[in-house]
Amino acid sequence: MEHSDKLITQHIILKIPAGQATAKAPLGPTLGQCGVPIADFCTKFNKESSHFFDGVIVKCELTTYEDDTYSITLHRPDIIEFIKQSLEIEKLTPTTSISVMEDSTYSLIITTGMLVEILENYLGEQVKEKVFEYWFKRLVSQLRSFGILVIATE
Repeated sequence: MEHSDKLITQHIILKIPAGQATAKAPLGPTLGQCGVPIADFCTKFNKESSHFFDGVIVKCELTTYEDDTYSITLHRPDIIEFIKQSLEIEKLTPTTSISVMEDSTYSLIITTGMLVEILENYLGEQVKEKVFEYWFKRLVSQLRSFGILVIATE
């Protein structure tokens, strides 16, 4: 739907778990105040976010227009959201230490298989191998800085 020539009445940013938009508070009342059809929005959002891991927080820009139409734009979640979802944690901070080697403690452990799945979901499966390798190395380094041990799996 083309909206470029329409007068914008509202523009808000929402953070919603992928595939989990519902009419329940706080989303339903927020959409209602904006004049957005709640069931229609939820269906559209859940469909458009279905390719992300279920429950990963997705930033959604909602724009309403003078003719009572609306548009949504979903932004790819930060890769850390995928990591938190995969590890089933709310915050990515060291919690409990696991002594693995002398002078080395890690708060969590993640496998390379999990990272491959996360990156495939984040980047898409059609990404070039060199790009994938770059992201993989970058992610391993970032996770180590958070105190997460990455262990190799086949």
